[in-house]
Amino acid sequence: MERYHPPSSRSINAESFESEILALYAQPASRIGHECERGGWKKEARAWYQRALALDPDLPHVRQALAGLDRE
Repeated sequence: MERYHPPSSRSINAESFESEILALYAQPASRIGHECERGGWKKEARAWYQRALALDPDLPHVRQALAGLDRE
């Protein structure tokens, strides 16, 4: 993750392909969060989901996963 240098979500043109680039940068963090959740590591899952949202705040599936952790 340290090698990633994504643009800020505020600096991109959201009407262009740049929003897709942010989603691609956030995908690994989202997937790691999902695997942590499946393994029962909710604290770690929350941290990874939050990383994904920090990269791309417009990911509804990550917001839903995070909300699911908050309900449990």
